Amino acid sequence: MPVYRYTAKNQQGGTVTGLVEAEDTRRAAGIVREMGLLLLDVRPERTAQVQQAEQVVMQKVVYPVYSGVSVRDLAVFYRQMATAVRAGIPVHRALISVAENTGKPRLRRVVQAVVDDLMAGKSLAQAMRKHPHVFDELQIALIQAGEEGGLLDSMLERLADYLERDYKLRLKIRAGTFYPKVLLLAGIFIPKIPILVVGGGLIPYLRETVGWAGPVLLAVLATVAAVRILLQFEPLREAYDSLKLMVPGIGGLVRQMAMARFSRAMAALYAAGVSLPRAIAVAALAADNYYLTKRLRGAIREVEHGQSISEAFRRTGVMPPLVLDMLQTGESTGNVDAMMDKVAEYYEQETDVKSGQAVVVLSVGVYLLIALWIASMIIGFWQGYASGSGAILGE
Repeated sequence: MPVYRYTAKNQQGGTVTGLVEAEDTRRAAGIVREMGLLLLDVRPERTAQVQQAEQVVMQKVVYPVYSGVSVRDLAVFYRQMATAVRAGIPVHRALISVAENTGKPRLRRVVQAVVDDLMAGKSLAQAMRKHPHVFDELQIALIQAGEEGGLLDSMLERLADYLERDYKLRLKIRAGTFYPKVLLLAGIFIPKIPILVVGGGLIPYLRETVGWAGPVLLAVLATVAAVRILLQFEPLREAYDSLKLMVPGIGGLVRQMAMARFSRAMAALYAAGVSLPRAIAVAALAADNYYLTKRLRGAIREVEHGQSISEAFRRTGVMPPLVLDMLQTGESTGNVDAMMDKVAEYYEQETDVKSGQAVVVLSVGVYLLIALWIASMIIGFWQGYASGSGAILGE
């Protein structure tokens, strides 16, 4: 028999919840009223199997496409947490305060779930590990190192700094590509302006534009969603990331961004006292390129067998000479974390310059494409007009 969960008021004015078995919702409501309660809500109770199926769908289909928590949200979250913990506020109280003040529903639900697990006796790292599409391995590793070493506030600040740098880089790329995106969008409308001038009318034009632009936009969004879902499979992800590295002009930029992320993460993990094999494994994930991640992790076995860090990475075949030289210097002086931070700063500066150059090239390419498109439409219009066929541009 179906099970229903109810919410009601008792005779003392308190709110109570419970479960009842009934043939349908109406009968369940009747049972609750017969118990002398004022019914507020009644709905079918989801079974454990249904809840598990929903969780699988969310983890495998929905969250890979849209997690609901951005890099900026996480940076603010860690900055608030670091401030609260440094002020002596208990972790669970700090989490509750952040959850109450955040305007992001998804982050609020996740933080509340983390609080529940904390109150059940789990560590912060263990509680966060249950939400991999919000808290990645790098974040969890630093949190765990902070808990074990009594430096949680420092680790939270490191995470906030790391994510703020990542967010600033994304903002620069987004700002640089904004104008080309506007041009592409305008390209849909500009070539059709002669239709309005000649007398085609605004309504027919909008109907025509929406008629083909709508399905195209849906197809693009569906393709992006499908790609993100499929990239959860390791062979496809490795092939895709390998292809990105081979694209002329883009591959070098992708590699530099990966090395910047890897170096920054490696420095933070090494300074936090994380074991070297674990630091390499997690920092390799921060590279955000599965092809490079898989090969960088190949250095773990070499390090475990007593090989130096620089030599182990040299044998992977994917580490640039600059990083290897800086690593070797860091090993000689005992400042591996400082050297990796320097590498990260260098590559971040290089990435800024090259991404700016790429944006300029992209903008010029968009200008040329739109110019050719408009020219072809105008030529077609005047050819039709001159031939006396009465043809109007686009018909």
